[in-house]
Amino acid sequence: MASLFALRISSLHNQEIVRSWNLAKSGTKKLCSSNINVNEQSFGCVKYVVLQGHLSGSLSQKIPVKCIPSEALGSVAATGNPDQNIIMVDSSIVSSHRDEMEFSRVNCLVWVLHESARSFAVAVQTLELAKNRPELAMAWVGVDVHAWHKSIAYQVAIYALFKAAIEVEVFLSRKRSNNVSSVHEILSPITNFLGERIESQLNLRHPKLVQWFRTLELPRIAGMFIPLFKKWSVDYAGSGVAGNILAISCCTAVRKLGSGRVSCPLFSASVEDALVELMNLSHRLVSIDKLHYLATEAGFEEDFLIHFGSKVLPSNNIEDVEFWIGLVQRKLSNAFHRENVIADKHNFHDKVQENSLATLGLFAYLGRETRLFLSEMGLKDLDEQTRDFLSYLECGSLLMHPEFSTLSEYQLFMEVVANEIGWLDFYAESASKFCVKRRSKQHPIQAEKEIILYTVLTVCYDVIAGFAHYNNSAQQPLDAKLLDFLLQRYQIILSMYWKSQHKCSSLLS
Repeated sequence: MASLFALRISSLHNQEIVRSWNLAKSGTKKLCSSNINVNEQSFGCVKYVVLQGHLSGSLSQKIPVKCIPSEALGSVAATGNPDQNIIMVDSSIVSSHRDEMEFSRVNCLVWVLHESARSFAVAVQTLELAKNRPELAMAWVGVDVHAWHKSIAYQVAIYALFKAAIEVEVFLSRKRSNNVSSVHEILSPITNFLGERIESQLNLRHPKLVQWFRTLELPRIAGMFIPLFKKWSVDYAGSGVAGNILAISCCTAVRKLGSGRVSCPLFSASVEDALVELMNLSHRLVSIDKLHYLATEAGFEEDFLIHFGSKVLPSNNIEDVEFWIGLVQRKLSNAFHRENVIADKHNFHDKVQENSLATLGLFAYLGRETRLFLSEMGLKDLDEQTRDFLSYLECGSLLMHPEFSTLSEYQLFMEVVANEIGWLDFYAESASKFCVKRRSKQHPIQAEKEIILYTVLTVCYDVIAGFAHYNNSAQQPLDAKLLDFLLQRYQIILSMYWKSQHKCSSLLS
C-alpha cells in the first residue's frame, strides 16, 4: 500500500492539473515559475496552478489583489463535467475584494480540500459500480442520486490530507531519528477512524468501491497535497518543528471547512483536541516568539493567539511576558491606524505619542478585564484604593489625552482595543482555579476574598513589570506624562501587593 501510494503520486498529480486546465487555450500568460498557462482575462477562475506557482516564493506574503475570495471556497460544486473549470468565481465577486482572504498556507490547504472533494465527487459519478438503481427514475421523483457521495466527499479530502501529512512527517522523523514521531501518534488515531468510516460507507454502496478507493482515489487525491508539504517542509527546515507546523496547518484548515461539511461531530471534536495537543507540543520544542512567527507565516496566527492568549499569566519567564506585551503594543498601534482612531488627531503624528496610546490601550484592557473578573468572582465591595487603582487603569487614556473624553471617542477606543486583543485573557488560569475552590468551600469568605484580591494585584504587577522589561529591551522612548502615570501606578500596586500578601499570610496561617 505504502509503495503504491508513493509511486502513483507524481504522475497522477500532474495529470490532475493538466485535466483541470485544459480550457485555458488563449490569451495566456505565465504565473511565477509554473509552466501552466492561465487565461489572461479570467483570473476569476482561481486555479490550483496558482497555488503551485506561488510555491516558488513565500506563501506567507500577503497578496492584496490576487488572493482567494471566501465565496470561491464555498462555491465548489459536487457535480459537473470533469473537463469544466475547477471553480468559477462570479465576476462581481472578483471585482469586489471586500471578502478576500490572505494567501496563506492554511487558506491554500482549504482551497485544495474544496477541489479534492469536488474531484472525488466527479470521479465517483463516472463509476458504474456506484450506480445500483435507475438514477434517471429516482431523479425524476426528486431524489438526489448523488447525495451519498456528496456526504463523504469532504471526509475523503480530509483523510487524504492527513494521510499525506503523516507520510511526510514519518519521512522527516526518520531523517532525524528512528523514534515514532509525535505527529504520527497524534494524527494516526483520528485519521484511521475517518478512514474506517469512509470505507464502511463505500462498502455499503458496493464492496469493490473500497479497493478502488484504496488503490486509485486515495493516492490520486493525496497527490494534490504531497508537493505542497514537500515544499513547505523545506521552508521549515531547521525550525525543529516542521512536522508539527504542517500538522497544525492541516487541523486549522479542517476547522475552517466547518463541522457541517465534515458531517462527523466526533471527528471534528478530535481535530480540536489534536490541535491543542500539537500547539502545546510545539511550544515545548521552541520559544513562544518563534512559534508565533511560524504560526503567522503558515496562516494560523488566530488559533495560536486564542490558544496561548489564555496562558500568558501566571508565568515564570519574564521573556515570554515581554513578548506578549510587545505583540499587543504592535497590534494596537496598527489597529488604531487601521480604524482611524488617531487619523484626525494632531497630537498623534509623533511615534512616541502613538506608542503612548497603545500602552494606555493595554492598561485600559487590563483594567477592564480585572473589573470583569472581580465581578465574576462576586467581589463588589472593594475598598476605595482598589477602586481608584482600577479606574486609573481603565480610564487612563482620558486623563492623558482629553481628546478621547467624549463618549463616542472613548467607546471607539475601547472597542478597537477589545476587538484587537480580545484573545488575551489575563485571568483564565485564575478563574478556573477559583471556580473549583468556591465549589469545594475550603476557605472562609473573607480569606477567599483576600486571595482573589492578591491574585488580581499579582496579575497587574506582572503586566506592569513585563511592560517595564519590554520597554527597556526595546529601548522605546516614553512620553513624559505616560512615564509619570506608570510610575505612580507602579508605586500604588507595589504597596497594595505587599499589604495583600501580608493579609493572606495572616488569614491562612
